[in-house]
Amino acid sequence: MRHQIVWIVLVLSYFVVMLFPAASITQFPPVVATRLDEYGGDKLNPCPSGAKGSFYMYKDEASRHSWFCDPAGNRFIMNAIMDFD
Repeated sequence: MRHQIVWIVLVLSYFVVMLFPAASITQFPPVVATRLDEYGGDKLNPCPSGAKGSFYMYKDEASRHSWFCDPAGNRFIMNAIMDFD
C-alpha cells in the first residue's frame, strides 16, 4: 500500500511539473561555490545572530520563514533525504 502511495505521488508530481513548469522553479538563485563558507552556508546572507559555533535556527520576521544558520553565522539551506524505503 505504501509503495502505491509513493508511486501516485511521483506520477502526480511529474504531471504538475509538466503542466506548470514555473511552479517547479525554486525561489533561490543557484549558489556559486565561491559564495559558500566551509560549512556550505551562503556568505552573502549572514544570520543576524552571527556565529555561535553550532548549527541553529532563527525566525526571520520580514519573510516569516525559519532559517538554518551554520556555525560560521551564515544562512544554510539543507538538502537531504529524510526517508528511504
